[in-house]
Amino acid sequence: MLVGWVALSLLVGLVHVMVLTLLVGMANNCCNLKLRVTALSKGWLELESANPDFE
Repeated sequence: MLVGWVALSLLVGLVHVMVLTLLVGMANNCCNLKLRVTALSKGWLELESANPDFE
């Protein structure tokens, strides 16, 4: 019975670690996307200000 509890707690711990890893990965992806979009929009604004006659 004790072995069952240990196995169960290990399994639950493993699932928690996997979920946390997944969430952290997703958060990193979101941050990277936001940074890329910000960089792109900054670059676009710099392009527009560099070329005032650019439509």
